[in-house]
Amino acid sequence: MYPYNIEAAIGGGWSHFSGHTVNNTEYPDGDRAILDIATEYLQCSYFFRFVENQTIIPYLGGGFDVCEYNNIIAGNGSTGITFGYHGLIGMRLSLGWGDSVEEIKNTYFVLEARRMQIDNLGELKLDPSGQLYRLGLLWEF
Repeated sequence: MYPYNIEAAIGGGWSHFSGHTVNNTEYPDGDRAILDIATEYLQCSYFFRFVENQTIIPYLGGGFDVCEYNNIIAGNGSTGITFGYHGLIGMRLSLGWGDSVEEIKNTYFVLEARRMQIDNLGELKLDPSGQLYRLGLLWEF
C-alpha cells in the first residue's frame, strides 16, 4: 500500500455576498443586504491510493469548521461566530506535470463535493450549512 493515504489539512476562505431583501418579515422588499463570511477549517482525509503512479485517486474525509460573519441589512448589522462540521468526497486526477521540475512531485486536477452542517450544533444563529462543490489544480511538493 502507498505510504501516504491519510492527509491532514488546515485552510480557510472568505466570501462576500450583496443583494436586496425579498420576502423578509422584518424588512421591506428591496432593502440592501450584505453578508461577509470568513471560514476556517481543520480536516482529515483518507486517499484510496494503492500504487505509486495511480492516475485517479478517490478520497473521503471530514472535519470541523468555524465561520465568522458580518450580516448587514438596511444599515442594521450583526456579527458573530458559528461552528460545525463537514464531510467530503473527492477525486484527484494525476496530470503528470511537474516531473521535470525538481520541487514539484505531481500536479492534480481536483473535484470535490462537501456537505457542511454549520449551525452551532442546532443553536439558532446564522446557518451557512449546505453543499459546496470545488474543482481546481493541486501541486504536490
